[in-house]
Amino acid sequence: MRVATALLMLAGLVAAGEFERIGQQALLDFNQQRFSAALRGFQELKKLQPRNHEIFIAIAQTHQAMGNVQAALDELQAAVAAIGHLHPQVWEVYLKIGDLLKGAGDFTQALRAYDAALEVSPNQASVFQQRGVLNQELDAYEQAEKGSPGFLLSNFKPWSGWSGLGIAWMYLEHVLPDGKPEEYDSYDEGSIFALRRVMELQPKDMVTLSNLVMAENRVCDWSLRDVHLKAMKQALRERASRKENFAPPFHAIEFGYSPKELLVNSKWAAAGVNIVCYALSSDDSSKESEDDIILASFNQLYKIEPKIFNVWMEVMRQVPKSKLWLLKFSKAASKYLLKEAAAAGVKEDRLVFHSKFPKDIELLAKSHADLFLDTPLFNAHTTGGDVLWAGIPMLSLPGENFAQRVAGGLIRSVRMSNVSLVRNLDDYAHVATKLCRKTKEMREMKRLLGRERERLPLFATSLLTSHVETSMKMMWEVHACGSKPRHIIVAERF
Repeated sequence: MRVATALLMLAGLVAAGEFERIGQQALLDFNQQRFSAALRGFQELKKLQPRNHEIFIAIAQTHQAMGNVQAALDELQAAVAAIGHLHPQVWEVYLKIGDLLKGAGDFTQALRAYDAALEVSPNQASVFQQRGVLNQELDAYEQAEKGSPGFLLSNFKPWSGWSGLGIAWMYLEHVLPDGKPEEYDSYDEGSIFALRRVMELQPKDMVTLSNLVMAENRVCDWSLRDVHLKAMKQALRERASRKENFAPPFHAIEFGYSPKELLVNSKWAAAGVNIVCYALSSDDSSKESEDDIILASFNQLYKIEPKIFNVWMEVMRQVPKSKLWLLKFSKAASKYLLKEAAAAGVKEDRLVFHSKFPKDIELLAKSHADLFLDTPLFNAHTTGGDVLWAGIPMLSLPGENFAQRVAGGLIRSVRMSNVSLVRNLDDYAHVATKLCRKTKEMREMKRLLGRERERLPLFATSLLTSHVETSMKMMWEVHACGSKPRHIIVAERF
């Protein structure tokens, strides 16, 4: 609780007199950062009210402001001993203990303090909020999800409860891909429902809009995604117009929003969650014929956007024997993609969805594809290396930021940039169609990758080892001659 609020409550406990005079002076000293004087004042108050938990909290906050966290914790433990661990207001003391321990990095004890607060007062939303945030920071999203219903039943900022539940479900889609909330087909759909509830209460909250845009993109609900993307951009413009420094949500940058006013007025830090998604496990009975051209994208679904999906559909219209192989996500995602394909004139049976492969056969299974289609919004990274090792040529359109240029670096390091790197979406469609029509050339590329892969720079472990050793020698030489540290690049020209 803030010191100002604490002292206002204290002042009401006694009539005018010594208590009020000392309290007002201590508060003034605290606000003007005269912490030693404030501490003396609060200690005087404690002599007058030795069992008042608000005074203990005020003293602890003063110790914290002076940088003495241990003294603050000792004061709060003394408060529990003085007023009793079952006192109806002791939950405020436990909450403050949890906050201090969390700030000190003792997360286990912080969670215990929050739990102790809830044992005394089970419906305190501020405790649910702090415990949920900490569980999310610890990647304990099942615990964060379990805490959210209690938060929603409380009367303290219910939108924060929905937000916490939405984020927890979003992450549970990643860590428990086979699980789902009782009411929904997938955690993604539950997350969308919860985040939309937040927007009813806080329609201009940038972080929630950012998470909602990503969640809707993950299930390919593109029409509503575009509505919320527009709202997110408008909220960013309004914030930027105040000439404030702020960190835009991560997905604002990811979806290509970088107007000049934000570059000038914002700290472009990635302040948000890095959303990832894995396919749901389920069997697929689709069979391919020997004449089929198998186009594949094993990227996570949030990397697919309407522009590139439309290019894929154009290629499939030009190449009737082609099929598109995608990882299977939630039922909602498959439904939306099939709907988009049908609207583009591509029969639904030409999209083949498959669950994630077991690690021991993953590369072997993926090697049956003929051409890997990369996603410009967010390139294949680890997946890109896997498919090239599996012998699949990859087509990519490099962008401007790091995440949009990784695949280009992979392609260059297997010496296929003259064929597999394109300049724009029109080139992407043209080159993909050309390769599909020249199946002998494309399959020769596959054989070349398989035959040469251990000698290509991307997979040359001995070359990488040599480069690391060389870089360490160069670092030592820079240090030994007394020079300042500098960037060191060891490059093999190819």
